[in-house]
Amino acid sequence: MRATETIKPASEPLSVVSDVADLGHALVASFDDRALDELAERLAPHLAEKLGPQSTGDDGWLTSREAAGYLAISLDALHKRTRRREIPAVQETPGGKLHFKRSQLDRWRAEHSNGA
Repeated sequence: MRATETIKPASEPLSVVSDVADLGHALVASFDDRALDELAERLAPHLAEKLGPQSTGDDGWLTSREAAGYLAISLDALHKRTRRREIPAVQETPGGKLHFKRSQLDRWRAEHSNGA
């Protein structure tokens, strides 16, 4: 837009909610993996506090993607922490898929929240 151009008002009012949602989606889409990891790290304690204990009664096994979502961290951050043995996981064969117990993830989250 040139400095001499003027902004014309929209003929119909825009939905503030959809504008904010679109802005949020665009912002997150622009993040690289490092920025997403940092955002996840900063949000995780707040989400854990808001969600409280996630006792569904199901202590089943979770895939890597499910575990990352459950902990509100990126898949890359989950794999890094698993490699450093910070987050408990089971791997049937070397280089094979990782599996996570929900109760162990709950224990890890409780130990690594702001209050710990």
